[in-house]
Amino acid sequence: MRIRRLFTLAMPVLILLTLIAPASHAQPSAAPHAAPSEQTTFPQTGITASGPFLHYWQGHGGLTQQGYPISAETVETSTTDGKPYRVQYFERAVFEYHPEIGADGVLLSLLGVTAYHQKYPSGAPGQTANHAAGSTLFPPTGRRLGGLFQQYWQAHGGLAQQGYPLSDEFIEMAADGKARTVQYFERAVFERHPENPPPYNVLLARLGASDLTAHYATAAPPAAGLPLQDRLDLFEAVWQTVHDQYIYRDYRGLNWDAIHHDERGPLATARDDTAFYEQLANLIDKLGDRHSAFLNPDQVKEDDAMQQGTLHFSGIGVFSQDLGGKVRVVAVVPGGPADGAGIHAFDVIQAVNGTPLLHGADAPHLIRGPAGTTVTLTIMRPGETAPRTITITRADVTFALHATARRVPGTNVAYLDLPTFDTFSISDEAAAALNALAATGPLDGVVIDLRQNGGGLISELNAMLGLFIDGGNAGYELLLDGRRANRIPSGRVLPALRGKPAVVLTSNASESASERFASVMQDTHRAITLGTTTAGNTETVYPHDLPQGARLMLAQATYLRIDGKTSIEDKGVVPDIPLDVPWYESPPAADPQILAAVAHIQGK
Repeated sequence: MRIRRLFTLAMPVLILLTLIAPASHAQPSAAPHAAPSEQTTFPQTGITASGPFLHYWQGHGGLTQQGYPISAETVETSTTDGKPYRVQYFERAVFEYHPEIGADGVLLSLLGVTAYHQKYPSGAPGQTANHAAGSTLFPPTGRRLGGLFQQYWQAHGGLAQQGYPLSDEFIEMAADGKARTVQYFERAVFERHPENPPPYNVLLARLGASDLTAHYATAAPPAAGLPLQDRLDLFEAVWQTVHDQYIYRDYRGLNWDAIHHDERGPLATARDDTAFYEQLANLIDKLGDRHSAFLNPDQVKEDDAMQQGTLHFSGIGVFSQDLGGKVRVVAVVPGGPADGAGIHAFDVIQAVNGTPLLHGADAPHLIRGPAGTTVTLTIMRPGETAPRTITITRADVTFALHATARRVPGTNVAYLDLPTFDTFSISDEAAAALNALAATGPLDGVVIDLRQNGGGLISELNAMLGLFIDGGNAGYELLLDGRRANRIPSGRVLPALRGKPAVVLTSNASESASERFASVMQDTHRAITLGTTTAGNTETVYPHDLPQGARLMLAQATYLRIDGKTSIEDKGVVPDIPLDVPWYESPPAADPQILAAVAHIQGK
């Protein structure tokens, strides 16, 4: 399944395993993927305005009233209410995004309030109320608005845009050394410019420029990553896809409409793209189905490369996992530095460069490093009584999981290690490995190890079943629009194993596609299962490519066994032969579950 579990590479990358619908079945998302947002770059400042901020600028006076944009979008904590807001500085104002007032909800920051109280904590001197005909007294502040300033206020957004007057009119020395009649408002300062013809005889003070200089005297404000409109487009795409296509129509107890309202603001004000993508991932995690996931653009690239067997990193070439209360190597990349140094699967990593390794999540940060540098591991091998210290030189490694086969020592029983279905052509790898083994002598049966298999591609699952079952039913997908049968391909059965007994090893780490494999082999009586009950996590996820290179993996089908009635979701596949032992603490030659499987094949 596609979750954050199982393997940790010797680099900080997520190995996300899932049951994925084949490309021919994947439907494009119904989410309204918007065209690239409208944007304008102003050569005078080199700054771009887009989305809600550009719309507001265009609809509220543009250059004349707001001035040029002078900063990229950023996130600031308001000194007024202590809340974070997505903002952009303009010469005469600061725009704040307020999703609670609408999709394009923009207000001007309360710069007038800040400036007035900083400059005139006891009130500005020499104020004169304007009692011109039609003037208005504002009881909330006790100030009067009349004449040219009243005309400007009424023509440029009034209370919503400018706010209440904080002062009456008075004379103030401007930055250019000239005395001007001004009046302070909550969100602006009006200046009278009699030297200009109407309508330019009233202008807004350059509060935005002044505030930017005050807050960021030595450096520009930190950019908040993706423009606001791109964030909103991506959020809408994710939310709408779940709304329309999620298999559980009750959203597993979530109020999905309320989530749209509650999450929009925090996503807009995430400090940077990393925090934004993490919030989207957490949003999908709330569904709680253990399959659906949001992948950021880097994870998409890693996920695609992992499936294709082309994921490159600098490290030692191991996959590790918390297992049995210890951090263990669960797979070693063939030909990698760790393989060359003699690291084995299920070795316990006790320490890295002398630092105790207590949690699998810490492994990437301690083990990774540039190619050519060294790292020293303290290893405890199953079956041994004393740890060994191994120094390994890091190198560029292609991380991939492979199917491997060997003959159980002293027998004619094949052992097939199948760590994933999430690599393209892994079924062909398995066939080639078993055929090569059969070429060295007859085989009496096969043990298929799925104990660390977290799932993968439906196409590889069905093709793998075809190595042992000559066509037929592989169970059913239950989708929103009905039931669809999965079919096992014909003509692929391995001659050397046709009719030979088979045992499938399972554990609670066997998930998704591996559970389906075990259930079909069990239901068709092609194999017996041995070990512990599987995870019970078998939905099918469909990939939805999203704006900005992100991807949503969404559960859109549940699974029924070949009888068309029985689900193993949250139940798992119960083994025919239960054997719950810490097999990972034994060396491969003494693995109690493998030995029990061989004994069953041999009829002992």
